[in-house]
Amino acid sequence: MRRAKPRGSLDALGTNDSRVSAAPHRDRSADVLTDATARPPAPTFAEYVPVVARTVSDSSRRAYSCYWKKVAARWGELRLDEPSPSDVKQLGEYIRGNVVVRRNARGGGSAVENFITALRCPYNQAIAEGHIIEADNPARKVSKPNRPPSTRHAVPDARLAETNQITAATGNDPALDTLLLRLYIVISRLPAVEKKQLHYTCATLGSRIGEVSMATSTSFRISDVARRRLAARAATEGVSATALLDRLIVEGVDQLDHPGIVFRGPAHDRRAGLVAGPDVWEVIARLQELRGSEEHRIAVLAAESELHPRLIRLAVDYAAEHPDDVRRCIEKNRALVDRSRRASRQREALLA
Repeated sequence: MRRAKPRGSLDALGTNDSRVSAAPHRDRSADVLTDATARPPAPTFAEYVPVVARTVSDSSRRAYSCYWKKVAARWGELRLDEPSPSDVKQLGEYIRGNVVVRRNARGGGSAVENFITALRCPYNQAIAEGHIIEADNPARKVSKPNRPPSTRHAVPDARLAETNQITAATGNDPALDTLLLRLYIVISRLPAVEKKQLHYTCATLGSRIGEVSMATSTSFRISDVARRRLAARAATEGVSATALLDRLIVEGVDQLDHPGIVFRGPAHDRRAGLVAGPDVWEVIARLQELRGSEEHRIAVLAAESELHPRLIRLAVDYAAEHPDDVRRCIEKNRALVDRSRRASRQREALLA
């Protein structure tokens, strides 16, 4: 049981004892008003949003810039501490009502969520820099909208079988399309850990095997005339329009880089050559047979072939940038020559 304090104690006397000088009670509301008065006015959105945009990463700037533009357009002259949570909700609903409707639209909820996230960014920085206090942040007081349930679902077995059947029977390369579809199906059924490991393995192999090139999808517009001519030419050569367009781009850029170079041969055996002259590989093969410095070999070849030295140097420059293509043509020709010689000796032996 606690003992009562004697009546003569200081606590019992309270502050009436003449020996005690009690400090007067301080009104903290006056301190708050004094602090608010001492702090300079908060910057306006038009002043502060560009400052924040220069401090964030490129990815954040791309994600938030469209919302910051809307904020600056409607609240540009307002100070950061002037909008209320109701103002934030009203601007969010305005953005929801003016969102671009796409095929996978979900009612504009994602736009409102992104807007609130974008708005919190300058407010957080303003608090950190002392322009406002946490109580002046209306974006923090507005909750993001709840995300609707996902519409993603598994593909039924019947639809998947139909997709496999159509892929195997149509398209420019059914075998490759079927293989890629099967690979996608297998990967989609892997656990998340195995998917991550597979992605790492593929990336490692891709970095180590420099000779393997993977095609990437690129979208661009061409005129109707170009599209019709491309399709007609592809049908004539018996190749796909994509393969023909890829070849035309590569060869066209090479011709721009090396004026005087042309390309000859069917689609499966394209060769670079000199205008009104031999193929590049023929020039290089003959230079390899000669001896001496590069200029001496060029002079000898020019004398025996009547090719201008400038054209020979053009062939050398092209071969230096495409050594594998030129080497492959030279080796192919040598293999044909060797086979022809063997066949000739076999005929002579047969008739001897």
